[in-house]
Amino acid sequence: MLARARGQAPQARFVQADLNEPLPFQAGAFDHALCVAALQCVRNPHRFLGDVRRVLRPGGMFLLVAVAPDSRPRRPAGHGLAEQLFWLVKLAAGQTRLVRCYAQPKLTALLRDADFDIIDEQTSRGTLETLARATV
Repeated sequence: MLARARGQAPQARFVQADLNEPLPFQAGAFDHALCVAALQCVRNPHRFLGDVRRVLRPGGMFLLVAVAPDSRPRRPAGHGLAEQLFWLVKLAAGQTRLVRCYAQPKLTALLRDADFDIIDEQTSRGTLETLARATV
């Protein structure tokens, strides 16, 4: 994915990081942050969201897109073996305790605990989308 992203935006700097470890950036380094369909794999969401808050400047915006608890992976349209295997693995992963799904009230509480103000919350196609602002 990083190679693909670099090909699309060669002027950008991409950094690979483990979301279960402290983010490798200075405090207040960013104006905006985005987390899409990754929170469910983070072992300690309190620590992770606190670290996201740390790397945002005061007033910085954070868009969190999380998998809704009732979402299920869609069966792929293609009939290739790779597509079918990917779908089966994704379906099985959703049944384990390794993948956590959060209802909107829990996401809101996690973000507020991490010093974010909620700007907007929406549900769309099996995801919960929350726009938050780092407190000033």
